[in-house]
Order: sequence, then structure tokens, then C-alpha cells
Amino acid sequence: MKKLIIYLLYALCVVLLVHYFVKKHSSSSHQQQPAAVQESQSQQAPTLPAKKKKTPVELKSAVTKHPATPDVQPRNPTQSNLGNFVSTVPDKHKTLQSQIRPNHVLFEIKMKDWAVAFGDVLLGKLTKPLPSKTAQYKPKNPLLWPTADIPFAIDPDCPNADLIMASLQYFNENTPIRFVQIQNQKDGIVFVRGDSNCYSYLGHVGRIQPVFLSDKCGEREILHEVMHALGFIHEQSRTDRNQYVEIEWDNIQPDFQLQFLKAPKSYMVATGATVFDYNSVMLYRPNAFAKSPSLESMRSLTDSKIKPSEQGLSSGDLNRLYKVYGQEE
Repeated sequence: MKKLIIYLLYALCVVLLVHYFVKKHSSSSHQQQPAAVQESQSQQAPTLPAKKKKTPVELKSAVTKHPATPDVQPRNPTQSNLGNFVSTVPDKHKTLQSQIRPNHVLFEIKMKDWAVAFGDVLLGKLTKPLPSKTAQYKPKNPLLWPTADIPFAIDPDCPNADLIMASLQYFNENTPIRFVQIQNQKDGIVFVRGDSNCYSYLGHVGRIQPVFLSDKCGEREILHEVMHALGFIHEQSRTDRNQYVEIEWDNIQPDFQLQFLKAPKSYMVATGATVFDYNSVMLYRPNAFAKSPSLESMRSLTDSKIKPSEQGLSSGDLNRLYKVYGQEE
């Protein structure tokens, strides 16, 4: 009997020791796990500046008979009426880029008398006839909006009002920009019907500036044009683009080559806030305007592929918006 009691006490001690070591090991593993998870999350998180976010503004119907129409011109006369330009007939024996004067842009005429550079960037209206299909113009430096709260309206005749609203709500929920329905503000954006394409001014021009949209302008195109209105130029037109992509001029349809020209340095005021982005909504697809879908209009010079975002803005676009329009602490 005495031996049995000693044996039971010995077994109890063994059980208590095993329980103690198991509990200690479990507690140690549990305390180390959050650090590993935190490290993993820090590697995957987007590198956005630490900014205070405003509460997203829920947009309601903004379709209005606002007096702002395409005929309402911006305050800056050099932006609204082009009087000083140089008629240009490109020399086929020279590269198009080499024929552009310093700090000038090459433009063509769209919508009867609107000067358009880079395919969709409005410069203003002509005040005299253009003797050639294209001309060069030295634009003023584009301006950023003085505030991230931007009034807007949608003309009743503008197509795809629901897509416009969805696009602006996307900005309100994911960026520092806050679009608000226009009331008595003197500055803002009005979405109006255009021809078969989409157009916007570059940056803040003054008064109520138009964004022209056609029936085929979907949400991606609307995001693209709004980014122009906020001051961002095409990614392939960056002044430093030759470090990242090579333009295959021989593969591009001649009438669209001007969309691949470099922009003046002054146009980099917003785009230059961050490095080249292969996924930007402001970057063309690799076969855009090529003579054949199987040809490339530009190719990457790095290991990164040219793959512009098809759904919303890229992380690079978001980062850039926060750097330019980010909220104060």
C-alpha cells in the first residue's frame, strides 16, 4: 500500500511538470506570432504618406443645368485663346520629337476649333485658322488646384452620368481629393458631351473648366481625364521616360505619333512627384495605336512589364495624389 502511494505521487509530479513546460512553450509561441504577422503586413502595405483622411463625401445627383458650357472660357487668356502658335508640317525624314521646339507642345485641331495636345489634353480654342493639320504652341506652366475640395457639375446632355458619379465617388473614397456638388463657386469642373473622344485641360485653369466625354468614355477613361484635370500628364510623355520605356515609332500609326511625344519639363509639376509607374492609369497599353495589334508601340527597358491599371488607379497613382494633394496633419 505504501509503495502504491509513492508511485501515485511520482506520477502526479510527472504530469504537473509536463503541463508546465507545454503551457510555457505555447505562451512563448503566441507572443512571437504578432511580430511575424506585423513584419509581413509592413512588407505588403502601400507606401502612402501618413496623412489624415477626410471622411468620404457621399455624392448625390449632380446633373444640373449649370450655366457652365464648353463656351465658358477659363480666366487665363493664354490658355483659352491660342493666338501665338507656329504652324508645323512634320518632316518625314526627321524624328517627330526632334522637330519640337524647346518648351513647346505639338497640337492638332479637334471639335472644330479646339487645340489638343498628346491626344486628349486641351490647350484652348483657336482665334485664327490653322493652315496645317498641326502646330506648335508654348503653353503656360500648368497649375495645381489650390485645394483638394473640387466643385463639379454634370451637364444634362453629357453621356454616362452614372459612370461619372461612380468615378468621382472612387476619388472621394480612395484619395485626398473631395469632389463636391457645385453651388456658387467660381472654380470647378463641368462634364459635357464631346465628339468621339475624351478631353480635359491639364491642371487648374480657372473658372468652370470643361471635361469633354463621349458615349464610349467608360470609367477608366473618366478616371484618366480627371487625373489630367488634376494636373497629371501621360506616363509615356514624362521627361525621363527614356529610362523606362522605348517608343517604337515605326510601329505607331502616323496620325497618333504626337501622343507619344515628351512633355515640356513644366508639365511634370504633378507627375514628377513620384517615379515612373508601369501600372498607372495614365500610361498607354503597350500596343496602343500600333499599326497592328501584334506590334508594340512601346516596350519596357526594365524587368517591369507595361501593364496599366484596368480597374481604378494604381498604387503609384494613389501615392502620387497623396504627395501632391495629401491632407495636412
